Amino acid sequence: MKRITTILLLTTALSAHGQSALTLQQCMQYAVEHNHEVKRVALELDNYEANLTEAAVSFLPSVNASVSGQYNFGRTIDQKTNVYNDVNTFNNSTSLNASMPLFDGFNRWHALRAAKAGTLMGRLALRLLQKWDERALRNWHWSKRNWPKRTTN
Repeated sequence: MKRITTILLLTTALSAHGQSALTLQQCMQYAVEHNHEVKRVALELDNYEANLTEAAVSFLPSVNASVSGQYNFGRTIDQKTNVYNDVNTFNNSTSLNASMPLFDGFNRWHALRAAKAGTLMGRLALRLLQKWDERALRNWHWSKRNWPKRTTN
């Protein structure tokens, strides 16, 4: 009921500012596009789709690469001549690792199935909420048109 009141106030405010009157279809489209609940569910759907991508990528091998370098400088004493020597050294190392689990108890497979189900559930929730808003506005409009008019004596 709160949504319908908000939609009514918004459409009244729009028409009060000199804009053309909105049709019922335009009102329903405006209500669905500007509904915070629809936006929240759309963001949840984005999260579900990100989880699906993450679950699908988990089947690929993981590759790690690293490069490091170390520079040391200082002085040492030569034990034969008992003289100080300046010593500078540079060490570097590189590595490349690749790994892929062969069997993890079907965890990745079940995570992929759950992510697919979550994405489908999110799409359905978004569609249902959009249709619910349209239906609520249509019912409100119908009830206002067909409301019995009072007669004064």
